[in-house]
Amino acid sequence: MLMVSGPPALEAAKRAGTIPIVDVTCDPMETFGVSLARPGASATGLTCVSSELAPKRLQLLRETLPGLARLGILYSLVDASKGIEASQLEAVAQKLGVISLRSGVGAASEFEGAFATLSHGRAQGIIVLADAFTNFHRKTITGLAARHHLPAMYGFREYVDDGGLMSYGANLKDQFRRAGGYVAKILKGAKLEQAEAELKELA
Repeated sequence: MLMVSGPPALEAAKRAGTIPIVDVTCDPMETFGVSLARPGASATGLTCVSSELAPKRLQLLRETLPGLARLGILYSLVDASKGIEASQLEAVAQKLGVISLRSGVGAASEFEGAFATLSHGRAQGIIVLADAFTNFHRKTITGLAARHHLPAMYGFREYVDDGGLMSYGANLKDQFRRAGGYVAKILKGAKLEQAEAELKELA
């Protein structure tokens, strides 16, 4: 079996055949042909549905920055769903009269330029969309946010632990701990749907 994190890794794992897959992601996995509640599927796992938290994240950032009028959105181009999430956040910002500035990053070398773009666009604060790529580079991201004097909202507390200003989202460590429960059940011979049912009873 395989344990993966995020849509790109999930898509690669699915190409390996019918081997059981446990995925930890921050987007609805149904988007990628995997259901959390469909017996007989080849994959299962956990999602923190990060996109559903966009309004609350923006609300908290505005409470911290009452004069916020220009919002920067930093997101990964590695995960195609992040472009969709950025659009959803833009729609929320528009309803609140906040101008959005998007900056996508597809490689580690592009973070410097992305922050320069947001700074030149006069962003007053930013929201960083969480995925495996941005999580891996969180120290770089929090460091650049500090250097450019851009107050930032993140999806996980690990960013704050690495110097970020604030976060709002699921407990990342708990997500992987719970995913480990799926792995243990499946390795002991349980079917995917059986592992799901047993772990829901323990929740």
